[in-house]
Amino acid sequence: MKYEIPISEEKYTLAALNVMNCFLKLTKSELDIVAVMIGKSINVLDTESRSIVRSETGKGVNITNNYIKRLKDKGVLINNNGKLSINHNISEALKDKEINIKFNVNQI
Repeated sequence: MKYEIPISEEKYTLAALNVMNCFLKLTKSELDIVAVMIGKSINVLDTESRSIVRSETGKGVNITNNYIKRLKDKGVLINNNGKLSINHNISEALKDKEINIKFNVNQI
């Protein structure tokens, strides 16, 4: 079964993340942070990019840092040569503008 969802470019990232969230198990605030990072093409979280994320989400320094820690714990943000970046599997899945979910049901 194929189901196409028409959506604007501006809303795509958050909509796609919401579809993927059945696997990621992120809160709304965590989704917002990841969506900002992808939408603003933030590849590495540094001082400047954290400031952008805080500005876009309206969250303070400590709250943002707590959410970043949670995203690390959930494997959404990974340590890449000493720098935090979005897990390659997530960022690559969003590039194609198409998400395919396939269920492989094993019979016991």
